[in-house]
Amino acid sequence: IVGLWQQTNVVKLNDGREFLNRLPVYKLINNDGTYVGILDYVTTVSDDDALPSNMPLQTNSTVIAQKGTYEIENDSVYTEFITDHYLNKALVVTTSKLKYKFCDSEKNLLRIEYYNESLEQWIPEMWTRVVPPQENKVLIENK
Repeated sequence: IVGLWQQTNVVKLNDGREFLNRLPVYKLINNDGTYVGILDYVTTVSDDDALPSNMPLQTNSTVIAQKGTYEIENDSVYTEFITDHYLNKALVVTTSKLKYKFCDSEKNLLRIEYYNESLEQWIPEMWTRVVPPQENKVLIENK
């Protein structure tokens, strides 16, 4: 799971086609057991009151949202130890057990699930590895 990941979601079109929509959320998972969550917050809102109250950001900014360490427990579970969370102080010094599964043979599409205690359910997230252009099959196929 080491690498730079960008959060994605699946968009289903009316004609049945699907594609991955890349979100402005990144996670850098380092080989030394550390990670950093990055948020690229770009919006067209003209009223700062439209920003969430826990997000005191300019309307266009890139910020470190969280950082911490992680341990891989096995081939489907890892744990994040959040040491700093700059957008939600309630998450500082917390632990989050995550399920993970690669969704492709190249290991460039990753499904992560975290447990939301207030909803009492696992919440899925999709992440796409950020790779050089020559390794990006979508770009190569569309040349």
